[in-house]
Amino acid sequence: MLEAVDVGTQDLNLYERSAGAEVVAQLRELAAPLEGARVLHVNATPYGGGVAEILRSEIPLLRDLGILVDWKLITGNQTFFTVTKAIHNGLQGAPRELTPAEQEPASPTPPATHSCLKRSTTSW
Repeated sequence: MLEAVDVGTQDLNLYERSAGAEVVAQLRELAAPLEGARVLHVNATPYGGGVAEILRSEIPLLRDLGILVDWKLITGNQTFFTVTKAIHNGLQGAPRELTPAEQEPASPTPPATHSCLKRSTTSW
């Protein structure tokens, strides 16, 4: 099973002093049509790096807006992480192509991880 990351809770109203009550009210209004929407963030680590730092702050605030947000950690072998890092770097402009072996769907993703991810997206 994929491990859930506990990020605690946050009250968006606490930002009224710095952002202004009008801005907070506008965020709540804009988010209202999304109430009950489900979002699942999946990554490999709960600490370090920009994604983990953003999610720690973002998820509690989105939950306070009524959006059902979860964050789960994916596991994999060294091949899996090598391939996902190559894809990540390529999306940011690095000149890296995947080898034919890396392009095989079964190669980077251990079957247990794939199964857990599928269950995770259908069970909440």
